[in-house]
Order: sequence, then structure tokens, then C-alpha cells
Amino acid sequence: MNKPNTICRVCKKEYFCCSDRKSLNSWKAMACSPECFKEYMKRIHAARKPAAEQTILNTKESSPVEKPKTIKKKPAEEAGKLSRNAKP
Repeated sequence: MNKPNTICRVCKKEYFCCSDRKSLNSWKAMACSPECFKEYMKRIHAARKPAAEQTILNTKESSPVEKPKTIKKKPAEEAGKLSRNAKP
């Protein structure tokens, strides 16, 4: 068996990871098991999620939904009449 050359980023256990796996960015390059890798990815996603985004999500859930404002547009017929009657 090969000597441990890598430390798991979750449980800190030492394990062996060959250079091929490291160069391919395999899960084995960061964690000793698939379970530790899943935990590692959860931690990474939580750390990268900005606090401001979390605040916005919480605000949207608690605030009432506003109705969008309607914009009155001219009917297509009126717009056509105006352009036909206009002089160059």
C-alpha cells in the first residue's frame, strides 16, 4: 500500500492520492471519501454565497408582493395613422 500523501479537507484523515487524480481534479484530490467530498462541496457553496444575497432572499419571503404598474400604450391603429399623416 502507498504512503499517505494527502490530507482530507473535511475529516483531516491522511490518505493516498495519485498524481493522475490530482491533475484531473478528481474528488479524491480533496477528500478521502465521497461522503467527505459532499460535505466539502456543501461548505464551499455556503462560503461562496454572499450574505447580501441571503438577506435579499429573506426579505422577499417576508414582504408582500406588489402589483406591477401598467403602461398605457396607443393602439396600433393610432400609431399607424400618425406615421402615415406625418410629413417628411
